[in-house]
Amino acid sequence: MEGTEQDYPIIQGPGYLSGKKFGTNHTGDKFPESDGDVFLWNNKVSTTLNGKWNIISFKNVEPAWWKEGRDYHFKPKPEYKPYPYPYR
Repeated sequence: MEGTEQDYPIIQGPGYLSGKKFGTNHTGDKFPESDGDVFLWNNKVSTTLNGKWNIISFKNVEPAWWKEGRDYHFKPKPEYKPYPYPYR
């Protein structure tokens, strides 16, 4: 529910594990502070059969609960190694 007061970290929310372990001032910029944070980058989806790709947007409806640079990030996760595409 939007606007509901919650104590940080929010159970089952982005950044819960890192927030529980490192508190409200963690940045998620390095492992293990990034554990449990959400990392979004280069996200695309084809919603039609014509092969056109659309960029997926992200909207934070509870900015008091989740903060960019703490709970979610618009960059690759530290030490993450992507799988080659197509997956085999």
